[in-house]
Amino acid sequence: MSERTRRDFIRTGAAGAAALALFRSRPWLSAGYPKSLDFRHLWPNSVGFLEHNTAFLVDFTGDKIPAAQELKRRYPDRLVLMQVNDELNGIWGSWHVVPREFAAKEGLHCDPAVFPMPEFRGYWLLGQRTTLSADFPAESEQCELSVPDASAFATQVYGHNLLRDVLVYRVVNGQPDWLHSEYASVARADARSNALVVKRWPKDAVGEWHAYRAGEACVAPSVGSIYAMNGKWIKTWIPNLTRFCPRDPATGRDAVTWWARHFARLWHTRIAAAEPHPDGDEFDGLAESPWSDCDNDGTIDGCEVGGVNYWRLGRDDFFRKLRAGDGFAGLGEALVLADASNVWGARRPEVLNGAENEEFPSFLGPDYFPSGTDLYQVWCAHAAKPSCSYLQGRFNWLGKPLGPPVRLTEHLGPDLLAGADWRNGWESLEGGNRLPHAKSRTTGLADPTAFQLTVTDVSANGQPPLRGLKAAARVVLQGPECGELLRPDREYAVTFEVQGQPPTGADGERRPAEPWSWIGVCLRTGDQNGLVQSIVVGQQPRRVALTLRPQAAGKGRVAFHVGAQPGQILVRDLSVREGCAEVFARRFEGGLVLANGSAVSAVTFDLAALDPGRKHRRFRGAQAPDVNSGQPVGQSFTLPPQDGILLKAEGP
Repeated sequence: MSERTRRDFIRTGAAGAAALALFRSRPWLSAGYPKSLDFRHLWPNSVGFLEHNTAFLVDFTGDKIPAAQELKRRYPDRLVLMQVNDELNGIWGSWHVVPREFAAKEGLHCDPAVFPMPEFRGYWLLGQRTTLSADFPAESEQCELSVPDASAFATQVYGHNLLRDVLVYRVVNGQPDWLHSEYASVARADARSNALVVKRWPKDAVGEWHAYRAGEACVAPSVGSIYAMNGKWIKTWIPNLTRFCPRDPATGRDAVTWWARHFARLWHTRIAAAEPHPDGDEFDGLAESPWSDCDNDGTIDGCEVGGVNYWRLGRDDFFRKLRAGDGFAGLGEALVLADASNVWGARRPEVLNGAENEEFPSFLGPDYFPSGTDLYQVWCAHAAKPSCSYLQGRFNWLGKPLGPPVRLTEHLGPDLLAGADWRNGWESLEGGNRLPHAKSRTTGLADPTAFQLTVTDVSANGQPPLRGLKAAARVVLQGPECGELLRPDREYAVTFEVQGQPPTGADGERRPAEPWSWIGVCLRTGDQNGLVQSIVVGQQPRRVALTLRPQAAGKGRVAFHVGAQPGQILVRDLSVREGCAEVFARRFEGGLVLANGSAVSAVTFDLAALDPGRKHRRFRGAQAPDVNSGQPVGQSFTLPPQDGILLKAEGP
């Protein structure tokens, strides 16, 4: 973190004195350079030999909370974050949890004071409901029903055909009666006959069994992930963080407030009850399901209504309440991070202190290095201060950086759009994924390479707001042909400036929307899309550089996949040059880091120009001795595709 950024943070913070004390007590906050991070290896018996790390991510599970506190006591200047998950019980991620009745039924050792296990059953995100076609008497353990689609109550996990758990609830005057409801399991789901057999959970786990009458009750499946653990299938549930979540009549709280209050209380009563304590929490994983019905109206919506994902908006509210409180004490200046390994993860860097990148550049593989690198740079630039974004398992051996990373462009060819014919502007494709009812317009701008697209509505043939992720609008805009034929065995650096604005209603007021949206970019030859790289778009203009490859040889065009969400997208200053955009160098106190993101081409670096006045040599190491030979290198250095190296500096 720069000195100016540090001063600005202290000056503009709500509690300047506390912020100053925080910086003085945590040297890693002001140093600003990558550190060695221990990723979830801490156990009580390993506290004493982890001092070589400067940052730690520690699970909530078991006895790791006191272990993290002991770690902070021994090494008070180290960064310690608590990751919310319960992997000892087979539950991965922060948003996939189990009801306390399930834990009792399966003999899991989930601590309800640590892991969220609410008593109010209306908090869960459910799938498509089905009205009971037969009575379910209180004395009956199971009931056979006829349903429109039995497959909605089943799923596949690692090749296993599994049945979901469900919630059965009474309906009164057309509204769910969550206080007259209970958990159950699906014993059989016959997709051919659409017969469903529902089996109650044991009374020693759920208490009293209720009676449900045909036509006056519903059954709906959980949409959480299912995990295998110690020979059991752990069937998880997801909180309904949307604005459609019912409130517990006993407290008046919705799921967002309940979850924020739970973790705030855990922080103050267990994690940060005494000094020194861990520095903050990190929330792992994604959550909302494409098979969910967030407003429980009987129609699958995937938490999206009118192109707006209300689950993600609710998650944003959760983070704000967790920090600021809402009738309870929030975390205040404690650090809060979230999983942002792709554009579908958390997209609120301004309210979070950074992003977890557990699988950089992407869980989808190295082909997404361009978009993964772009996303990580967004988080590093825009996260709330102090910013602590990290890549899992990355280490820094060269000390403090002497400057920011430098993106190299000397190896790139000329702009292939320099002589392009822009008289027809951008072509809007009618085929592909674009829906004919998506209302949008493009606006001509002074820059011939620019377009401005405003999606004003996402609706189904003039009907009320469109429901369902599959029907989210896609508009594909493609520019003119490049000046030469594109080849699939080559790469092309596509650069442009992008900016977005949230949607506004007819009255000019802003409609609910995530402040960061996303778009896709690819190269098209003929009617074939190359691999689409997805990027986030904020309300401030930013420069983007991505490496793209066409799928086939031909006259290529840059294509933007936009319109998944209402709002405005502005793209301008577009260029296409042969070569890789993700070629970087960065100077450190102890040497130089080089990175070649190209999948097909070697790149030669001019070391004299990048790090003048210093000579360099390879590290000497037992691993890969042909690379880590300790030998000096000359004035230039060539890296093969998808490779990087740390060079040790000699001299001033």
